[in-house]
Amino acid sequence: MATAHGMKRHTSRRQFVSGAVCGSIVGGLAGRAAGARAQERSPIVWSASVGGTVTAYAVTATDVYIGTDRNRVRHVDRASGEPVATVDLEAGVHPGGIAVTDEHLVVATRDDRLAVYRTADLAGDDATPTYRTQLPRPVGMDTRDGLVALGTRDGLFVLDPAAGAFRWQLFTDELDVDFLAPPLVWSDGGIVLTGDTSVLFVDPETGELSVRVPFEAPNHVDVLSHLPAAITTAGPYVAYTGSDTHGCCPSWATFVVDTETREFVYRDFARTSDATPQRAGAVTESAVVHQRGHGTVRRRSLDGTDEFQLDYDPRLDGIAATTDRTFVADGSGLEATNTGQNLERGPTELVAVDNEGYGIAWSHTFDTPITRLRADGEFLFGVDRAEGRLVAMAQSGDGVALRPAATDSETPSQPTATASGGTADDGSGTSNPGAASTGPATATTPSRGFLTNGDDQVLEGVGLTGLSIVITIGGILVTLYDMVRGGN
Repeated sequence: MATAHGMKRHTSRRQFVSGAVCGSIVGGLAGRAAGARAQERSPIVWSASVGGTVTAYAVTATDVYIGTDRNRVRHVDRASGEPVATVDLEAGVHPGGIAVTDEHLVVATRDDRLAVYRTADLAGDDATPTYRTQLPRPVGMDTRDGLVALGTRDGLFVLDPAAGAFRWQLFTDELDVDFLAPPLVWSDGGIVLTGDTSVLFVDPETGELSVRVPFEAPNHVDVLSHLPAAITTAGPYVAYTGSDTHGCCPSWATFVVDTETREFVYRDFARTSDATPQRAGAVTESAVVHQRGHGTVRRRSLDGTDEFQLDYDPRLDGIAATTDRTFVADGSGLEATNTGQNLERGPTELVAVDNEGYGIAWSHTFDTPITRLRADGEFLFGVDRAEGRLVAMAQSGDGVALRPAATDSETPSQPTATASGGTADDGSGTSNPGAASTGPATATTPSRGFLTNGDDQVLEGVGLTGLSIVITIGGILVTLYDMVRGGN
């Protein structure tokens, strides 16, 4: 359906039901066999227990660093999830308080301290910081060319971890703002962060403010006085999604800024009577995807030509997106409250939606909450808050395909075995659902297929496979009836 402005607008993914029905008449029995094979697959590649709540994690091409509230950073291998090292700290890791360069790990802890470690030293029995300093809790951290940009509510700092010194410091009174807030992203266009009423671009070489882009929204202060639920980047784009639920007038905000043109390409500010927190969003190089109230996810192309609504209720930071697929950690089974979903309980249906046609590519049910999704390369990472684990999944839905090849002695006969790499006592266990433990993310038959209503209930009480068979048989009966009528 085209609007007056040329936008292709879809009110719901349910509109594709009729197309699926027509396709099912042609391939009903073939779909049944394909569905059975899909149900046998699990997207999980590995899951790593950290012995506490995951507060931050950083992913590189070869490694994953996981910060916890139990005064530790776990270092695991990206491909296998096997433990590499553990860094003991004096306090828990601040939310989002991990940054990694080629040679250094930088950790911000909840006692307002910043510590720098050489990654080459982490495998030792007692990793010692090469630099430590007092620093208020950061609102954002990002890296480039071996340096780390850190923002607090009161200032912006650029740290040289190798030298153990700050290159420069810039405070709010110099920026003419009351406070600084996320996102903080080091882009080609400079260091990007927000200062109460505007997006700021700071020259990384000189520390001077280069551009100020006003929000021009009536509710900006309410929104930005609270940390955003989700910050994502793709190409030149930076996206922010958040909400504020205090007072009489809850508000939502999602914006996307182009760091090359230094202009907004998408803004969605709204005061609403719906007190459901807006807690998830993502951006690709062509579209923005974000929660918009209870039970609704909007996907809109950045050029404004296409918009689609998905019937999901994502968990905290429970949306990740690539050019091809949108991933949603759906908590629709939970009863929403004015303070949002209880992040410590309830199942999660992780759904991969194709961006062309909006059909479900695969889905997987977790018995526990899955939050903080991140798409990176072929992987999709998520945090299991209840069990204190980081879960690594395959974006394709086939976790086996991404697991490192095992030797003959390591190849299991069944997809259940004991965990390796640690004990349950210290939380350092790594489970590989095709070769290791009974982790919290147990493989189950997806409860939702393409024809669903967004709340774990299959439309008309049947799944896609069953519906295909029913329609196929119905088509045969109609054909026979027409033949009999024609003969008479």
